[in-house]
Amino acid sequence: MPEYLYIEGQLNQNVPLFFENGCIAETHMSKLTSGEMKIQGQPPVESVRKESRAYMTRAELLAVFPSLGNQNQADGIYIDFTEPQVFGAMWGGPTSTLELRERLEPYMVGTHADRVSLVERSINEGLALHALSQSQLSQHPGLNPGLGLLVHPRDNGHYSISVYTEQVGTPQTVEEMIKFIKNNTAPITQDRREAVLDLLIGLREVFELVEVLGDIDPPVIHRDIKQSAILQNRQNGQFKLIDFNNSTVGEEVPNPENASVWGSPRSMAPEQVIVGMRPSPLTDRYGLTLMLAEILTFDYPQNRPIEKNATSNRVVHAAARNSETFVPDLAELIKMNLGLHMPQALAIEIALKNGANFSPGKRTHKATEILDLCIKIIQKRSTSGGEIYPIELPYQQNEL
Repeated sequence: MPEYLYIEGQLNQNVPLFFENGCIAETHMSKLTSGEMKIQGQPPVESVRKESRAYMTRAELLAVFPSLGNQNQADGIYIDFTEPQVFGAMWGGPTSTLELRERLEPYMVGTHADRVSLVERSINEGLALHALSQSQLSQHPGLNPGLGLLVHPRDNGHYSISVYTEQVGTPQTVEEMIKFIKNNTAPITQDRREAVLDLLIGLREVFELVEVLGDIDPPVIHRDIKQSAILQNRQNGQFKLIDFNNSTVGEEVPNPENASVWGSPRSMAPEQVIVGMRPSPLTDRYGLTLMLAEILTFDYPQNRPIEKNATSNRVVHAAARNSETFVPDLAELIKMNLGLHMPQALAIEIALKNGANFSPGKRTHKATEILDLCIKIIQKRSTSGGEIYPIELPYQQNEL
């Protein structure tokens, strides 16, 4: 017989639910409204529920998870990512982003399209986290593991989808760390170089993780690498990658005309928005490189800002109009921020232009290689004083 978690009250969508000894913490019980529901299974102790605005009809629920139609003994269900076949034979759910999209496509019409798109993103995050939990990456220190997906009823006959993840101590984002360094160190000083260097060294494990994600089967492409998608646990200094709701699992199809775009406009690679192109693991290489440029300049050194089309959910990418991702004076920005010599800043600029090239096929060097070059140059500048030393690049200017 399955175990049940009885919850007196309807879940409040704006309240993160923490579980203590298998039950909702008493501090949150008072925030639940009247009603009663029964959930088959339960999230693990000390898991944290991510806030979600996604909800689906019963027809949509059964289209995605047809086997749930036989779970009449429970109003809702907690799908445990740690179970070997959780999205396979056990629940009859999708195993790839493409399959999920095909199941939901009949419901993405008219006024329902935006709502169903939110459903797709929530379940797709579950797909990505499940794929990671089934791979050897589940214990990777740079990953904020997903623990399960809770599908539960709302008072209007719809169902909500909530992802549960592991708690991350007392977190701060890379974006917050950059702001702190900017506000507490002066440009071109040793203090600023050392602070940036410490951040880059700490991020290397996450850079390495993102590269490995694209090599597992099925591959997981994050598609939304940015400063706010990486957390540091203040208690132990560990960095973790989060926010897989824009990720894709398995082979991605080329962008169709007028399709909605997933990701944050500021950090999107060209292949995420241009019709006929398709995201790949090289998309995340672009995102990592762009974030690295932002860390080195304390700015957003893109050639042109990304614009949202007011009449559709498409965006117009700067690189679609100009193959140069970065502003012409990128090296100067790096030099003035970190106090590097111009040959050093130019070497970093060459590396960044490789990783964030307009053409995915020309992003020939791994993000970790570009990161390592930046670390080496900043370390040398910090220890060599005014000396300008010969720079050995892993590739030549003409390779870009």
